[in-house]
Amino acid sequence: MKQKIIIIIALLIFSFNLGAIASEFNNNQPLNTSNILKKKAPIKGVYLTGWVAGSNKRVNELLTLINNTELNAVVIDIKDVNGNLSYNSKVDLAKQIDANISKIKNIEELLETFNDNGIYTIARIPVFKDRRLAKEKKYALKFYDKNEDRYKILSSIKWVNPYSKKVWDYNLDLAIEAVNKGFDEIQFDYIRFPSFVNLSRYDLAVAPANSKIDIITQFVGYAKERLNQYGTPISIDVFGLTTSINDLGIGQNFDLLSKRVDYISPMVYPSHYGAGVYGLRSPEEDPYNTILKSMQHAKNRLNGKTDKLRPWLQDFSLRHRYGVKEIKEQIQAANKIGLDSWLLWNPRSRYTWQAFLDNNMIINEGNS
Repeated sequence: MKQKIIIIIALLIFSFNLGAIASEFNNNQPLNTSNILKKKAPIKGVYLTGWVAGSNKRVNELLTLINNTELNAVVIDIKDVNGNLSYNSKVDLAKQIDANISKIKNIEELLETFNDNGIYTIARIPVFKDRRLAKEKKYALKFYDKNEDRYKILSSIKWVNPYSKKVWDYNLDLAIEAVNKGFDEIQFDYIRFPSFVNLSRYDLAVAPANSKIDIITQFVGYAKERLNQYGTPISIDVFGLTTSINDLGIGQNFDLLSKRVDYISPMVYPSHYGAGVYGLRSPEEDPYNTILKSMQHAKNRLNGKTDKLRPWLQDFSLRHRYGVKEIKEQIQAANKIGLDSWLLWNPRSRYTWQAFLDNNMIINEGNS
């Protein structure tokens, strides 16, 4: 009898402890499958405009297609180059300049949906190209036309001033808000000065002590510092040619920038390379070798390491038609270099899904 009582007491204690463990587990935040991706899986993603991300129909189509391919990530505009925000921000300056367009009605619900499907979410923020903020002339980049009166200062209608700490903080306030909404990563685009087509005619109105390279590098370091406390990775987009030559006059030094971020994404779209680059007659018509050579340069700049390297690949057509063959060739070239992470860019978020779909899966709508 005494032995039975001891057994019953032991079972009660075990049940109590099990209940306590279950209660503690349930009180924790839900398991974030995208965090598992962040730690263990290569990132293979596509870019989504704010309007596409805000369309239930398009998102449902995307989920079906992504869940049947090797893709596992989305890069979502939270701000576009016009300065329009994809959801209603509470950042003061965003409200002051009427930047809230509300393309995405419920950003938290959208992120939860992607998270439930194990999809890694990256918030894209174009930084220094921002038409809406540039309308406020105190934030606009100033320049002058050398053919006119040198002292007649002009304000850019597209570009804001990279030397302005207020511009920095505005974009970082948006980034922190995005982290708090639930994004897994922040990606900064347009972290550069404009590339004046005619450098002999236009120049910056001021020549501060810090060079273009200095100021862009300082911004990225400052961004990393502010976001560090949230444990959120940051990535940046850079011109493809910065992997091979100098900063092109836009302030992007590949070596310096790569040391200050978790991931760096050269935009190595073959259509953007001129004839003769890398010894290729037509880089646009030779996507395999264009990616192979550009990424080999990038890998060399990173001392042979590829863990930070996540290129933007091309899924759109300019002069040469891009389809399944061209998409696969770019990915094969990236794989050849040792890269297992990449992103696909289409400005309208319409992708060549046939390049990824299982041959047994049939879709009727063509490109989504």
